[in-house]
Amino acid sequence: MFPNFAPTIVAVSTPIPGRAPTDVETLVTTPIEEAIEGVPGLAKLRSQSISGLSMVTATFHGGTGLYRDRQLVAEQIASAASRLSFQSSPISGTTPVCAIASSSGASTRQDTHQVPHTLSRYQCPRNAALLTLVAGSARLGSEQLGAGLVVGLLADVSIATPNARIVDGHTKLGVAAGDHAAIVWPLLCGMAKAKYHLLLCEPLDGVEAERLGLVSLCVAEDELEETALSVATRLAAGSRAAISHTKLVLNDWLRAAGPIFDASLALEFLDMTGPDVVEGVAAVRQHRTPDFGG
Repeated sequence: MFPNFAPTIVAVSTPIPGRAPTDVETLVTTPIEEAIEGVPGLAKLRSQSISGLSMVTATFHGGTGLYRDRQLVAEQIASAASRLSFQSSPISGTTPVCAIASSSGASTRQDTHQVPHTLSRYQCPRNAALLTLVAGSARLGSEQLGAGLVVGLLADVSIATPNARIVDGHTKLGVAAGDHAAIVWPLLCGMAKAKYHLLLCEPLDGVEAERLGLVSLCVAEDELEETALSVATRLAAGSRAAISHTKLVLNDWLRAAGPIFDASLALEFLDMTGPDVVEGVAAVRQHRTPDFGG
């Protein structure tokens, strides 16, 4: 298992081409904040206004419900959009309710749709509070990308094999390296290497990932299972208070990067409205190099 549990976060990004940050703040960010701030269950509002883009992030109290929170925000921003003094379309998206996974024999694509339903029973406040204190390990073998890579890199102890292929493919698809990549990679392997691998979608194997600090350990394929279980057993045998409190303190590095997460997610949403993502997805489906017209 790989906690921490995260509260529901609904991000709203609004593209306003050609507008200065002060105009973005006055014309869009403030009206959207005023529309959202009365939503039931809202814990915190954050916003950022940059040239041509407004980003508002709403964080909810635990246990309010992922789909309910997004629906309430969507209704409010629809109302706010109708009052804006120019044509623009706010885009909203919701973060996963938690970062937790378990290993099983099911690895085929048709099984992946069951994951949200399987994990939904962990969402109650009592289970979330308990699981947030649990330390865990992750095994990284074969090819790691997308959500599987997120779970692996966010584990307390990540263990890879030499033949593991780790790659973040955001920019190859024509979208910003949003969600976990923008905050986790620089913390793990430094800004210079993070930029190299994220901007170019440059893959790396388990040996290089361990050298850079992207994963905790790299072991032979036939030692992976035993090593992961050994680490998990040692964590389970340790002082629960000491380990859980150390984990909570260390994870403040991730919590401090909240504004970076907000900006990366909003820019990723913005890129999903542009032409590059259409070309990027088409290139992947056709097994060719994308032509972004650079």
